[in-house]
Amino acid sequence: MVRRGAWLWLLSVVEGEGCDVLLHANVLRNFGQSSVADGSRVELIAQETSRGLQAVEVLSIEPSTTSAMPPIADLSGAATEDVERLPCCPPA
Repeated sequence: MVRRGAWLWLLSVVEGEGCDVLLHANVLRNFGQSSVADGSRVELIAQETSRGLQAVEVLSIEPSTTSAMPPIADLSGAATEDVERLPCCPPA
């Protein structure tokens, strides 16, 4: 059965039906991807198993149209110049 929904961490939340579909990393790799960003739209084929719905094939993935990451609260009031001067890596 074909399912459509928004990706949320390890599960694809299916529109209209309120159920979750497990998308295993191996199924995702077969589609040619190793990860999916939160909020991406996913279309997949799922089957019912003893553990619930599981994806057996990914048909399409559309990137999220919302901001992927919220702003870092500690830096929300900082000037751009100050943020640019911060080190990229913590000191060893």
